[in-house]
Amino acid sequence: MTDDMAARLMAVMRGDSRPSPAQGRPVDPGAQMIMDGLRGGSERDARKAQAEHHNQNYAAKREFERRVARRVRELAERHEGGQYPEEKAREQLRLEDLEAKRQADKRAVYDQMVASNRAEYEGNSTENLRERTREATRQRREKADEVLVAKLRAITGAYHAT
Repeated sequence: MTDDMAARLMAVMRGDSRPSPAQGRPVDPGAQMIMDGLRGGSERDARKAQAEHHNQNYAAKREFERRVARRVRELAERHEGGQYPEEKAREQLRLEDLEAKRQADKRAVYDQMVASNRAEYEGNSTENLRERTREATRQRREKADEVLVAKLRAITGAYHAT
């Protein structure tokens, strides 16, 4: 172990909070930009996203606790709470939330499927349908022309034969 490492370890054990030389070293801006790109953003952005996520979780937990308290009061009013009304309320809300999430996921899958099918049908029905219609119309006209020519030849041939 080097003397520098031993000095840092002793400083940590004594509770010295001075930054180590590695922490105080300036960082090359190009290297910092590369590291930020690899992390998906700067450290500040990561901390901000983490704080937002923490706040969202905290708000959701507070809302759930409010809903539990409300449900406990409802169960008590209806005399359905039993021995553990709070646990019963939590379980009911958990099941309701689970069902709501399942329905939302099911709806999202359905909407995505409809959008995908609509795009597929539009892709198939417009240009391809027009092309098939043009081709079928052309073939019908050619066949009608051939029939007309055959009838005219039959008529003119019968007229010249007499």
